[in-house]
Amino acid sequence: MQTWLIPDMHCQHCVATIRRTILELDADATLNVDLPTHTLTLETRLAAETVANALAESGFDSQPA
Repeated sequence: MQTWLIPDMHCQHCVATIRRTILELDADATLNVDLPTHTLTLETRLAAETVANALAESGFDSQPA
């Protein structure tokens, strides 16, 4: 399980973009988003570096939480 802090994630549009970004790379991933804490919890086969790069390419700064 990976947990990410994404400070610029503020709305459902952000969540949809992040969800689409991750699922394009791993269709079997499961995501749980907590908007008030700007936290993404992720079950995926993707390496953390791959997730960070994908989020950055989608316009979101992130850091492991």
